[in-house]
Amino acid sequence: MKMIVCLACASILGGCASMSNSDNESNEQLLAAAGFHLYIPKNPEEQANLKAMPQRKIIYMDKAVKPTYLYADHDECDCVYVGGPAEVDQFQKLSTAKQNADAMMNQAQFNQSMYGWGGMYGGMGGMYPMGGMYGMGGMGVMGGYW
Repeated sequence: MKMIVCLACASILGGCASMSNSDNESNEQLLAAAGFHLYIPKNPEEQANLKAMPQRKIIYMDKAVKPTYLYADHDECDCVYVGGPAEVDQFQKLSTAKQNADAMMNQAQFNQSMYGWGGMYGGMGGMYPMGGMYGMGGMGVMGGYW
């Protein structure tokens, strides 16, 4: 079971090493919302351990007393997010919900640009300010005088 959770986390965060700052901030917000705790290294040894960890990926600590997952980010926050199985499950749910919301937003923006105000067939503004190419005031039949 632990391996499945770890693999699922790795697949969710697989491309995180090359992600933008805003994507990373979003992941860190999701980690905090899921219940992960922020830990900032306090001495040079802990700082060296942070640098040696895989960055911006959830990893399972197999030597810990209880199941523990870490998400290290040396570049941005110089910190480690620490959580357990419940936090990983919650993170996965939040991440999936965010991906779904982002997809819906992208679709809504696409729909708005295609069919909304200023489009070819209607609305105000855009290339044909009086209602689109074929609507009132457009360049269609009779030049919009119908």
